Amino acid sequence: MLALNWALQMRNSWDVHLLLHRRQVSLDKTSCHLVDLTSFDSTKLALKEISPDLIINAAALTNVDLCQINQRLAFSSNVDVAVNLATAAHELGVKFIQISTDQLFDGERSHYTEEDLPTPLNRYALTKWQAEKGVMLQNPAALVLRTNFFGWGPPYRRSFSDWILDSLRDGKVLNMYRDVFYTPIYIENLIKSAHELVAMEKSGIFNIVGDDRVSKYEFAMLLCDKFGLDKTLIYSVCLADSKAALVEKSPRPLDMSLSNKKLISSMGSKGYSLDEMLGTMLENQWKQGVLKQLSL
Repeated sequence: MLALNWALQMRNSWDVHLLLHRRQVSLDKTSCHLVDLTSFDSTKLALKEISPDLIINAAALTNVDLCQINQRLAFSSNVDVAVNLATAAHELGVKFIQISTDQLFDGERSHYTEEDLPTPLNRYALTKWQAEKGVMLQNPAALVLRTNFFGWGPPYRRSFSDWILDSLRDGKVLNMYRDVFYTPIYIENLIKSAHELVAMEKSGIFNIVGDDRVSKYEFAMLLCDKFGLDKTLIYSVCLADSKAALVEKSPRPLDMSLSNKKLISSMGSKGYSLDEMLGTMLENQWKQGVLKQLSL
């Protein structure tokens, strides 16, 4: 989802190449290559042939419960791939971006900074932290971006916001957590900020998130308001309640909110209002059409 949105947003100003593991897509002005990213030799060979100026690792196993069950797959997908790409980028002298997560902490407080020590609760969070450390060890000039984004996804990879909108349009009732908090950012703003940091030759860890700390329930209600859908279909529940927690197989933090003060200070600009970002997403519904029409 992230890689396709990145390609869609940057294909008119960059030559974009997608290194794909299994799924092959067809997107205008974008080249696709099937590569075994778990193999360092295959990864480096593909990068040498492409000769890029910038590499972004948007590959990850993000299914938290699957990571908990299949720890080998989680490590291979989230750590090996990241370290292979970061190492190859360093050896080839190419700028590298690692996409990380906001799930690195135990959620006992809010607005975690880049200096806070991660305290992962599940295997997914642990592997993403291990990836961060491996990337920075092999490639000190890398950018590690901690984030949680929303936006349009392709049919085979629906986003959280897609799921909410599709469910409401189908008249389905949604139970949303009122005690799980985060600081979401629209995918376009994430991409824009990443390129601005690259242009400023920044390295290290940056939180790229929105200004607003909201619950999953509040996000759904705001999204519903912006798109003019029926809010009576949305009910609030607590993950901390035993019945709601039974749905989840892995421990999850209740507060994933990150501070974006470092980002704002570095770029010398204002932050990202959730209301404004949702408005932009509404205006960009044409992107949903493009992603839905991708040939696979």
